[in-house]
Amino acid sequence: MQEITADAYQLTGDTKYLDTAKANLNYLFGCNPLGICYFTGYGTVSPQHPHHRPSIAQNQAMKGMLVGGVHPYLEDSAAQAYCSGQPTGKCYVDNQESYSTNEITIYWNSPLTYLLTFMDDENNSAKGDINADGVFNISDVVLLQKWLLAVPDAKLADWKAADLCEDDMLNVFDLCLMKRELIEQKLV
Repeated sequence: MQEITADAYQLTGDTKYLDTAKANLNYLFGCNPLGICYFTGYGTVSPQHPHHRPSIAQNQAMKGMLVGGVHPYLEDSAAQAYCSGQPTGKCYVDNQESYSTNEITIYWNSPLTYLLTFMDDENNSAKGDINADGVFNISDVVLLQKWLLAVPDAKLADWKAADLCEDDMLNVFDLCLMKRELIEQKLV
């Protein structure tokens, strides 16, 4: 599901798919009914006892792996004992015996790796590209300069891409950083 939304965004450019991919990540990292980050070793509350032999052998969850998460069918004894009668969105138990909710598998982690890589590329490619043509170049610098001077036709397609100071404001300091970035690109 995660990689499909990212692919749909790349194919169509429709931001609803990008928003869905972001929502999926937010869910996995703790914006869910249980407030659990399903990624071991991250967040305030994350799995401590995954169904994962290397973690069980070390008596400690190995950092950086996604567990299965909620699963309504209660297929193992731990899930049956702790989740019976719970709403579907709360059918999760952090117990090494719960393979149906707490197992670490490649088919959970591969799509997560894809989505994290996609989001990283998406965030990095947007830096400076304020006209949203897919490339940061002199036209972006000129557009920001015109916008700062209040030229009537100067419209930013993505103002956040211009916020190189990361202070939620656009000003001459962002313009200077854009110029520096462009010069550094030419030197490489």
